Amino acid sequence: MYDLEELILHDNELTGQIIPLNGGRTARKQTYHDNYIRGTLDPAICLALNDIPLAYHLTADCNKYVECECCTECYNGKIVTTRPSLSPIPSQRPSIIPTKSPRPSFIACPTPPPKKDSKSSPSSC
Repeated sequence: MYDLEELILHDNELTGQIIPLNGGRTARKQTYHDNYIRGTLDPAICLALNDIPLAYHLTADCNKYVECECCTECYNGKIVTTRPSLSPIPSQRPSIIPTKSPRPSFIACPTPPPKKDSKSSPSSC
């Protein structure tokens, strides 16, 4: 089994209050910036990265939304303009109205290959 080397999660629409450890024990490159994550980066990530003998790269939205003591790069993050719906209860009204499947107006007949000896005449189905 191989260890995770990179955990690239930036520029998605991930939401949540914290960044959990995930694959952070061995991944030397981890990018969490430009998401909707808020809160504190799991301190276990910093501890695990400090134990790696090689240099690491860790990004988050720590200029505004995420508290990160060991990030190597900080970003501003995405601004939440509308609250994403995370409700486990489905809405009463569908957001997209289903349409009927289109039906063909004719039925295609297979056309047999023309015979070499005789004149070909149109066939009817």
